[in-house]
Amino acid sequence: MAGSKVLNKIKGVQIVKPSDHVIQQFRDLITNKELRPGDVLPSERELAASFGIGRGYIREAIKTLELYGVFRSVPGVGTIVADLGVQSINEFINNLVQFGVHDYVELVEVRSIIEPFNAYRAAFNATDEELETIGNILEQLTSEITNEHINVQLEVDFHLEIAKASHNRIFANTISAILPGMIRMLNELDLGLDGRYISSNEEHKQIYDALVKRNPHAAERAMSNHMAKAGVHFSTRIPQITMEKRSSRRISPSAEHEPRPTA
Repeated sequence: MAGSKVLNKIKGVQIVKPSDHVIQQFRDLITNKELRPGDVLPSERELAASFGIGRGYIREAIKTLELYGVFRSVPGVGTIVADLGVQSINEFINNLVQFGVHDYVELVEVRSIIEPFNAYRAAFNATDEELETIGNILEQLTSEITNEHINVQLEVDFHLEIAKASHNRIFANTISAILPGMIRMLNELDLGLDGRYISSNEEHKQIYDALVKRNPHAAERAMSNHMAKAGVHFSTRIPQITMEKRSSRRISPSAEHEPRPTA
């Protein structure tokens, strides 16, 4: 009996992507003031050699931190550390790399509130160019699905571009801030399960059609439906995900360096 209680309290070991390790080390360098606001980062080649990983992982980490304002790119200078304050950077990066199943429930709740509003506003405010961008992403998604591929990044980009097209910067920034959680959630949800990626794309088409028709109420309804269906899919997966995490306590040394599948 006591053994069962202990097992229920144990959290499974999670495989951390190399880019997440890079982000954590950048956090430590900033916290220890070895990297200060205004400092220019070494080149990707130099960083890759020091970290002992491929340049792609370095690029991914830097791009992520640029997206959230920790770093910024200055033409003719390079990538520099922004002046956000050590405490703010610390808390942000901790949230960025520590996302668990229980957070996904909250993430679904937040998205179900914000995303329908974004779709509603985008139907009013999106420029022709923004609609074209959303349409191009949807076309790429559809092409991937036709070839039985799942591209999680395109899934996220579709929602991010709608948020941008809402022309409400606060809500758009909120979607940007939860991007890492969205990507990890979609990977762990397994969109291939029961053909969810196919029905999800049909829902994307309904959202896009409403945007193109400049029908805010239809866009809001379509996005609300999409969020509800995603929530149902997630609720059926959460017990399995929890069990998978608990059973992955023993990881081989080589597995620690393998990137998480991007689907």
